[in-house]
Amino acid sequence: MNSTMNKSKGCSCLLVTLFMVSVALFFVHHLTGYICFAMSALLLAAYLIWRKPSAKKDRPVPHHKPPVEQRQKPSNRLEELKRIQTDIDSAMDESGKEAFSHFCAQFEELLFSQKIWLTAASTSESKSVIRKEVLFNVGAFGNLKSEFDIPVLRGDGDRQYYIYPRYIIKALSATDFEAIPVEDVNITYSRTRFIESDVVPGDSVVVDYKYTFVNKDGSPDKEVAENPTMPIAIYGEIAIAPLGLTFLISNAEATEKFADAFKVLKKKSSKSLIDVPYFNAIHKAVENFYTLFEELKNDANFHTVIHETFLSKIKHDPDGQMLDRKDIVLRNLFCHDIIKCYAELDNPVDFKTKEGAGLLIFIARFITRQHAISFDKLETLMNTSGETEIGKIKDFITLHIGDIDETFLVSYLLRKYDADMKKRYLVLLYRFASITAKADGTITKQEEQWLSKLLNMEKEVKKETVTHKKPDECEIFQPINKNPHEELTKLTGLTSVKNEITTLENFIKIQQARAQQGLKASQLSYHVVFTGNPGTGKTTVARIVAEIYKGLGILRKGHLVETDRSGLVAGYVGQTAIKTNEIIDSALDGVLFIDEAYALVADSGSKNDFGAEAIATLLKRMEDNRDRLVVILAGYTNEMKKFINSNPGLESRFNRYIEFPDYSADELYQIFDYNLKKCDYHLTNEVADILNAHFQQVVAAKDRNFGNARFVRNLFEKTLERQANRLAKETHLTPEQLSEIHTEDVKI
Repeated sequence: MNSTMNKSKGCSCLLVTLFMVSVALFFVHHLTGYICFAMSALLLAAYLIWRKPSAKKDRPVPHHKPPVEQRQKPSNRLEELKRIQTDIDSAMDESGKEAFSHFCAQFEELLFSQKIWLTAASTSESKSVIRKEVLFNVGAFGNLKSEFDIPVLRGDGDRQYYIYPRYIIKALSATDFEAIPVEDVNITYSRTRFIESDVVPGDSVVVDYKYTFVNKDGSPDKEVAENPTMPIAIYGEIAIAPLGLTFLISNAEATEKFADAFKVLKKKSSKSLIDVPYFNAIHKAVENFYTLFEELKNDANFHTVIHETFLSKIKHDPDGQMLDRKDIVLRNLFCHDIIKCYAELDNPVDFKTKEGAGLLIFIARFITRQHAISFDKLETLMNTSGETEIGKIKDFITLHIGDIDETFLVSYLLRKYDADMKKRYLVLLYRFASITAKADGTITKQEEQWLSKLLNMEKEVKKETVTHKKPDECEIFQPINKNPHEELTKLTGLTSVKNEITTLENFIKIQQARAQQGLKASQLSYHVVFTGNPGTGKTTVARIVAEIYKGLGILRKGHLVETDRSGLVAGYVGQTAIKTNEIIDSALDGVLFIDEAYALVADSGSKNDFGAEAIATLLKRMEDNRDRLVVILAGYTNEMKKFINSNPGLESRFNRYIEFPDYSADELYQIFDYNLKKCDYHLTNEVADILNAHFQQVVAAKDRNFGNARFVRNLFEKTLERQANRLAKETHLTPEQLSEIHTEDVKI
């Protein structure tokens, strides 16, 4: 039919052309014109005869409607519509529906914002912004059915964005659309200052004013006669990637709630697959916990802390099994802490999700004692009943430990035992929580707050202050290790100190051997004076000496009690002796370590100073309890010599001095590197060079107040904080990223 129509059109054009030519020839030559007119008439007649049969063929066929009884009824049409609709709610569990319901509620609050601007660039007071006022709406796309009012955002032109639980539909029309997975979308919120050229919306807050005409330095242009001010209001800004949308909304509070609700929706709704890099990261985090567990499990001194803290109070252990199986207790304590850490992230316990994988691996490693957990076996592991094990762990803690007002139980024990180990433990908890929180590529507000709290716990680690039957101004340390010689050897630098301690130990051993053989032995004084600048390891070595004395049979317990002037001297007459005696009582069968002991003597010689009373009390107790008490005094070299020489009683009892030299630049770097390795960090080559150069400069410019190892410790802690802040912006973290220290982490 199309070819026939084309031929018809061609003939028509030919006849028209021939007619026009005939007219033109008529004016030039009448005979020729008449001949052309005649030919045109003949051709027209032939065309009409040829066109007549084809017209019927080209005539459109009329559409005959079916009888009324055959037409589809409206009710049947609705049923057919329902049949072809897709129920998107059926794919959500109850947790997902709750999250989406909350998200829709927050969007509804956003709908009532008085101003919503779609911007082409981020706002700035110094730049104009291409913006267009838009309206948000609710609705549904195509045949996607839901019981919820689906949020709809407006973009450029007629583009609309339908936010469903699993996808965002970017639609121009019913047939021109694109589905983007929710897990690929990020909504970033920020508060921004917005210059209002119109009436300020009632749901925004004015924080400043700006002149309409200003100079380059921001001052008002005084050459302009009329220079009105424009209000600057706080708006909420949301940038939606990768959709390329940025909205400025007058209700900043509602905007922030909407962004937070989307993060929760994204976390609850997405079922992210566990890939090999994520498995490696979370598996390594669990193995680091297990390494620490093995160290503590094999430490008899730590078992003593467990017994004194928890097991001695157990009432539900008629057969004494818990007292004999301290490793069972320790395993459950570790699992209690990791479950607590996981719960604070507000994740439902679902071992088949990416977020739940870490908790599942942890329980399998600690409770069911599976050793070879590989990525290939993870799917099989996910089908086990981990929830049952969690219930058993909670029951165990309730039955054998009871209610303790502490966030983490292992951390609570380590606070009593070793501050460095506690810090290491909290670093491991932070890493585990960070990897888990970022499993789905986003961080909710609650997760951000919990990670920040964990980081602050790690920063605030300090040795526990003893309050039970002891003054607040002293600190007690349990024996550090079953082999103090290894601890002494592992210390960085301090070669002369190590030699002095070894010489002292050998001398004591020989004198003991002589006494056992009936030979005369020299009178021994076990009291020592440690001299040197701050941060040179005096307290650490004092703890090792206490343990060595225990091993030699000089002390029964071998613990160390650290104090200073504030722990010995009171403010009123008669109280200093009581206070000093309480401290000494706590140190019996161990070592009393008095830091900055020279401060017991006031330089001013004030009559109201009671330091002399503390010294007199100490000297008497050293004599009365000479078989149960060892005293180590510490402080600056010159001040300590002056202090000892000022009192004959001190001079006769303290005749052994050990000088603690400052650390060299290389030794400071070794201390920093040791702390890194202990917490499973490492430096890039560039950072290592920067640190070495920095320590060289610091040592060259140091004074007597230089902190030595304390300086390194502070630098180390700040480095970890900066690394944590840098990585907080990342979503998919690998073990390498979590372990590596970059140049921006070490600000020098």
